[in-house]
Amino acid sequence: MSSDLKQKVLEFISFYATMGRATSLMEIKTRAPISNKITITDILDVLSVLNKKGDIAFKDGFYTTRERIALLESRTTQDFNLDKKWERLLRGAQWFHHIPFIDFAAVSGSISFGAIRSSSDFDIILGVKKGRIFTARYFASALFSLLRIRRLDDLEASSPNKFCFNHIVTPSTYEKEPHNYYRYELYRHMIPIFINGNSFNDFIEMNKWANISPLNIEHAKETLRHPSKIKKYIESILDGRIGNYIEQYIARPIATKRLSNYINQKQTRGRVVVSDEELEFHFSLNYEEQFSHFLIEK
Repeated sequence: MSSDLKQKVLEFISFYATMGRATSLMEIKTRAPISNKITITDILDVLSVLNKKGDIAFKDGFYTTRERIALLESRTTQDFNLDKKWERLLRGAQWFHHIPFIDFAAVSGSISFGAIRSSSDFDIILGVKKGRIFTARYFASALFSLLRIRRLDDLEASSPNKFCFNHIVTPSTYEKEPHNYYRYELYRHMIPIFINGNSFNDFIEMNKWANISPLNIEHAKETLRHPSKIKKYIESILDGRIGNYIEQYIARPIATKRLSNYINQKQTRGRVVVSDEELEFHFSLNYEEQFSHFLIEK
């Protein structure tokens, strides 16, 4: 039995335990960073050894670490609540095809991991057109605020089922380090809910290291929307000089000043980026710090 396989299986179970979710045998087989040549029997042998050593716990087809054994009891309920949250999310997702300069919107974080709580919000990664990042952010924020489904503060009590745009990228920042376990899992299990053109395929291509499956697009096909006439019309007006002026002299200065004030209040030690190429607001990196090593590709 390979010690490397044991390490990778235990690492995968530990990661999801830290995130707050017990894992099944098939999730380990299809999601863990192990070779496709590894069989179900191989994995069962590893799980048996880990269980006997006391490294993991098992019940009703699910596995977790000994320290998070309560997750075995909550897994079924968690899956039920996950289905309910997806229904809420997809009702809001239909609005993305109206928003100018958005190339794709993808679900990430707890809901893509399946590690949800009743208080979980909807973390969204937005891919936007180069040179329109601040304009796109304002359009998205305004629309989802108007619909009362945008997260407006940092209070957990006000976050359930609200959309949180905490990472906005342009083509030049589709791929970035660190290539750690957390980002590997985050990217690999992103689920697109709006795609315009080949943008998400480009994102997948630039992040080959994370083994993102093109099937993610197929799985979410029923949720994808073509750009609306409203989106196309606004883009046609703001795609030239007028749009350049709004981006550089209105949207960018206002956003930069407001975001700088907000960041200073937070006094964060996390990863915060405010630039023409990327906006990222991760004020805590607890998960990344626990799984900070680099991965070897499958």
